[in-house]
Amino acid sequence: MGDVYARAGQFEQAIAMYEKAMEIQKPPRMVDALEAIAQVCERMGDPQRGIEALEREIVILKEDINTTCGETVDYVRREIERLKALR
Repeated sequence: MGDVYARAGQFEQAIAMYEKAMEIQKPPRMVDALEAIAQVCERMGDPQRGIEALEREIVILKEDINTTCGETVDYVRREIERLKALR
């Protein structure tokens, strides 16, 4: 549902749906919704909020699947750095 709102330009509603998707999951959680939040926040011109979502993703990757390195985490770190450049 978040994707529908995002495509319609209803970004706050999209974020709310993505957050709900995160809330209802049990570990190990899928982090796609956090990546979507970061993308929506970038479109909204709020890279800091996107960075916060990606930082949550890194925490979840560590907590839920014990992943602290490798391309999965490196990709998220690169995205954080890219968004920092937009601030």
